[in-house]
Amino acid sequence: MPLIRITADLHAHVPAMEMLLAEAGDYALTLVAGDLMDMFALEAGLQRQREFIFDWMRDMVRNGHWLAWCDGNHDHGLRVPDDPHIISPGQTQIIGNLAVVTSLPWEGANWDRPSLKKARQLRETSALPWIVLSHRPPPQTSPESANFEEDAHVEAFLSDYAPDFYCCGHAHEAPYRHGDCLWKQGHTKIINPGRREEGINSVRLNPASGAMVWDC
Repeated sequence: MPLIRITADLHAHVPAMEMLLAEAGDYALTLVAGDLMDMFALEAGLQRQREFIFDWMRDMVRNGHWLAWCDGNHDHGLRVPDDPHIISPGQTQIIGNLAVVTSLPWEGANWDRPSLKKARQLRETSALPWIVLSHRPPPQTSPESANFEEDAHVEAFLSDYAPDFYCCGHAHEAPYRHGDCLWKQGHTKIINPGRREEGINSVRLNPASGAMVWDC
């Protein structure tokens, strides 16, 4: 079974993104759970970040690799290449015999319930695992000191739709506080790879078996 690579909170870290590109051929699909940009790295130039990310996305899918991404609180003004192998916020796609993948936008108020019902039906008719990508973390994955106002959207979504996997980010240190990148809520496995200042955090997932390896 082909593997999926899950990461988040890249924050325009060029070496990490170049590593993802160099190793893309080892995976069927790369998921990026938000914050490709870094709004605080003004010295890097926000427009230059956008241009680099556009080129990076184009190169990621150049050879038929799949890329799914969702926007985070840093991702303002991103322009995405027009390519059928890129799954962007608000979209759902069946990836061969691998998975049904849905990307949710940063704003929970924009999570379209009719579209989510259709995505859930795709999971049921295809018998493939349903992977949902969102930058917003559930409260149980957040450090105790955090109080993200978006938690209510996530809790309601997980309760109503129960995807097989919910891949998130935003709470960089959460896996280190908890000692693992994996949580469970009912049927759903919740994955947050976390973030280090250097290098890259990612999870290698076999969607069929649910087996995963956290590269932290």
